[in-house]
Amino acid sequence: IKVGTWAVTIDEGFTVTGNDDNNYALTFAAVTAQITARTTEVTFTAENKVYNGNRTATVSGFTFSNLVGNDNLAVAAATARFAESKAGEWDVTIDDGFTVTGNDDSNYAIVFAPVKASITPKAIMVGFTADDKVYDGTAVATVHDFVFEGTIAGDALTMAAVTASFAEAKVGEWLVTIDDFTVTGNDDGNYAIGFSGNVKASITAKAITVGFTADDKVYDGDAIATVHDFVFDGVVEGDALEVTATAQFAESKAGEWAVTIDEGFTVTGNDDNNYTLTFAAVTAQITARTTEVTFTAEETVARFLCFQI
Repeated sequence: IKVGTWAVTIDEGFTVTGNDDNNYALTFAAVTAQITARTTEVTFTAENKVYNGNRTATVSGFTFSNLVGNDNLAVAAATARFAESKAGEWDVTIDDGFTVTGNDDSNYAIVFAPVKASITPKAIMVGFTADDKVYDGTAVATVHDFVFEGTIAGDALTMAAVTASFAEAKVGEWLVTIDDFTVTGNDDGNYAIGFSGNVKASITAKAITVGFTADDKVYDGDAIATVHDFVFDGVVEGDALEVTATAQFAESKAGEWAVTIDEGFTVTGNDDNNYTLTFAAVTAQITARTTEVTFTAEETVARFLCFQI
């Protein structure tokens, strides 16, 4: 018994009423009718997958409904496709050309149930370079040279805009992290973008020149100078530095001399060493010391000689 157009015959043992006297010899005309294919809906499972740029789906677990008796159907081979190749939840359909065993007589019209599965974004790690910078009181970092490793052939991602930060705003070598970014080429959300977590850069100390005033002094036999009114040009807004220092004239004798700050000066407000300090070239004078000279004058008798000519 299979699908097709077949002759239909009357079985022996039929009963006819009204022919009790056997006045008629009955024969039955040639008649045909069709057996049509029985519809079976096949359910199956489609696996989610990570975005790989194509629509190919993996399917399994085929189950045939509405089968007759001991009929046993199985999918021997089948390929399938997502409705789209981009990230999202999509219908999955079985491609033409699938093979079913147990249906050699085509007794079943096979229909596949609607099935959905998801294409999830592909996780990629983006490398980048962070520039060193001079201390400016902020943690803002400059980053560039982004490398999108693991993108699918044909996809092109570009960093359109980005902000980044040092882990600290003070002098030192710090991890640099991406704060916010815009990537072109990922409009469909096919990639889950992460950034390398081991990028470091340095904040270096800001060099400033400290001005000061040195007082003139009267020669006193030593080179010690008195300095004050330190001026810290170029200090970042919000920072406050102070210096406690001793100083020396270049010479201890009278004249105009360079005045230098002794080593061992103390700076407050620079605990993180955010500044390297040099001192301005300053001169001051050692003036001659006034000395009053006392002395003794002896008395004398004047003698006059007279001569006659």
